[in-house]
Amino acid sequence: MHRTGSRQLWSLVIVCLTGVLPVQADIGINPRASTLGYGAQLTWGINDSVSVGVEANRFDKRINDTYGGINYRYEIDSSSFAVLGHWYPAGRGGVFRLTAGLYRNDSQVSGTAGLISGSSYTIGNTSYTAANIGSLTGTATFDKNAPYLGIGWGGRPGERFGFTFDLGAMYVGAPKVGLSTTGGVVSAADLETERQQVENDFRNVKWFPLIALGVYVRF
Repeated sequence: MHRTGSRQLWSLVIVCLTGVLPVQADIGINPRASTLGYGAQLTWGINDSVSVGVEANRFDKRINDTYGGINYRYEIDSSSFAVLGHWYPAGRGGVFRLTAGLYRNDSQVSGTAGLISGSSYTIGNTSYTAANIGSLTGTATFDKNAPYLGIGWGGRPGERFGFTFDLGAMYVGAPKVGLSTTGGVVSAADLETERQQVENDFRNVKWFPLIALGVYVRF
């Protein structure tokens, strides 16, 4: 989706959300740790069975590793914002809920390989020396707008304090891969061939699992 279309979509979501919130809402906050990082969700109870929430998360990680004599450096840079709806089938009598919503997913995974001097590597259809390649960097990005479906426990309207657990999945789409080298010798055609091969290898990785634990406090 183009950036303009994405902005229009989120504007519509926010307008719809503010239109259904009562003036004196049942408001609570849910700090949490999840597979999306650390974040918090602010919720409004609409009635005994339904609440809506907005959520923000942040995660950064740097990993250095060595495998087969090659030094790898990975970087994960992820931030997300969501608008979610929760339905408690048993109303005030239960803690189990169904959750659906939409995440704004700004995530990128990048990695750089420090190649072994004197060795040769195949990129695309051509063999290159480590000196020809320099360093090899790859990036992966995902769909910005990610629908979410899940189940959870806790945080129902009227509950003053408790723990929450969520289990679900975001549809982030297949990763969009980028490749680059610093040696200045690898041809653009070989890099594109290699990029397409890597992208094809991960074409079925379209869902991101979400597992979250948190504490719920209602104001």
